[in-house]
Amino acid sequence: MKFLTIDDSITVRKIIIRTLEQAGYEGSEFLEAADGEEGLERVAKAGEVELVICDVNMPNMNGLDFLRALRANSAWAHIPVLMVTTESSRHAIAEAMEIGANAYVVKPFTPEMLQSAIRGLLG
Repeated sequence: MKFLTIDDSITVRKIIIRTLEQAGYEGSEFLEAADGEEGLERVAKAGEVELVICDVNMPNMNGLDFLRALRANSAWAHIPVLMVTTESSRHAIAEAMEIGANAYVVKPFTPEMLQSAIRGLLG
């Protein structure tokens, strides 16, 4: 499986990858991007990505703009996206879900919270 983690914090990206490995996805390919622009480049080069885990607040291209661009491309529109962010207001969550996020986890998160959300998306 291929996972793409998009977050401007390298520490958060590493925590997410470690959580995925602990959830039984070791041996998968873990792609990383520091912002939405880089995330779109990674998706374009990767072929099939099974799950994107994306922050909202990032420089250059934020997570919501990334999500809009991903959903606008018919080749990528089916990819599940889990938003992982400090944005916890109902408005922020509703906006992400309206744009096309499949699930939403608020930072700080526990590995169990993240694993539960991922299992909900991947089965």
